[in-house]
Amino acid sequence: MNDDHARARMQVLVRADIAAHIRLGRADRDIQRLLRVPARAVQSVRQQLGNAPLRRVRDRRHAGFADVFWGSARHMPDGHLLWVGTTYDSGTPVLQVGSQLRSVLRIGFLLGHGREAQGAVTSGCGGERCVEPEHLLDHPARVYIADSLTALFGDPRP
Repeated sequence: MNDDHARARMQVLVRADIAAHIRLGRADRDIQRLLRVPARAVQSVRQQLGNAPLRRVRDRRHAGFADVFWGSARHMPDGHLLWVGTTYDSGTPVLQVGSQLRSVLRIGFLLGHGREAQGAVTSGCGGERCVEPEHLLDHPARVYIADSLTALFGDPRP
């Protein structure tokens, strides 16, 4: 892949990510800070979407896990959410806010399902480093899927 093609592809990825934050109702300055993009990129995407710029409301809250989560993930054109933040040596994505360290998969699950995960959380789509909240499954979800597939297709064991 040549450099021009790589730059154009990254521009599309950044724009999809900016568009997602605009749809969430985030202010321009917050999007710039979270995604580390220039103001003109946010303004351009906002114009393409037909949305008026939002003013940042000043508050003294520190960034929470959800803000850091969305700021360290990039929307991909194929529907996955690529984790570009910190990982353990094993590749497990993690977030640190202040002195607290949490699993990105558990935070993503909470954001997508509105409840704490039970058991281990895995990506059901098989996408490498995908943390899209709708793609994340906890233990009860995996058991439900396995039971449903067994009911539909029978037990795979002889």
